[in-house]
Amino acid sequence: MIICANSIPVIGVIFFKWSPYMILLIYWGESLIIGIFNILKMIISGAIQDRRFSPPGFAAGAGLSLFFTFHYGLFMFVHGAFILLFMIISSSADIVDPDALNNPFAAISLLFPWDMTPVEFLESEFAAIAALFISHLVSFYLNFIKTGEFNYTTADNYMLRPYKRIIVMHLTIIFGAFALFISGFKSVVFVIIWIGLKILSDLKMQVSETKKYPVFTP
Repeated sequence: MIICANSIPVIGVIFFKWSPYMILLIYWGESLIIGIFNILKMIISGAIQDRRFSPPGFAAGAGLSLFFTFHYGLFMFVHGAFILLFMIISSSADIVDPDALNNPFAAISLLFPWDMTPVEFLESEFAAIAALFISHLVSFYLNFIKTGEFNYTTADNYMLRPYKRIIVMHLTIIFGAFALFISGFKSVVFVIIWIGLKILSDLKMQVSETKKYPVFTP
């Protein structure tokens, strides 16, 4: 599922002429998705202890999730500002091929998918975000709900858990983005390698997370 969802940006760049800028924004959106599911994990794992609802645990989970929302929101803001700055700098550099860049600020169209026809939606960058959301939703069910992970974890177990994955993922993305910048955003090969490294990073982190918590047996 991870491989399929992450392969969509490659298809978009090759066949639908997506700007590489959109890949940065797509993965920023994935970070947001990861944060949302982490908040759900904090609330559920706090509320349910030993297969029973725990009011104190729910209150603790809700409180910690609010704190997580605050500091993760700051992280997302800084990350978004970095992407915006990178877009501005690279779009004004002579090394960049204008035809490859399109309009870096066209990403605002991602906020209005309801104006698209089904075909336009499938051809747009929003389809990649939707696929990543489905991928994380399936992972949430299979690795958290179905395994009963919430029965033996508490909200504080998830306070910093996303950051390891996010930091590794975005270091890969940042290095890939600079490699693309140097190439003038002209090389599809760089895009494929860039996304391939990101997929490998995701798979490694997914395996390490699933090994950390065994399946719950009542």
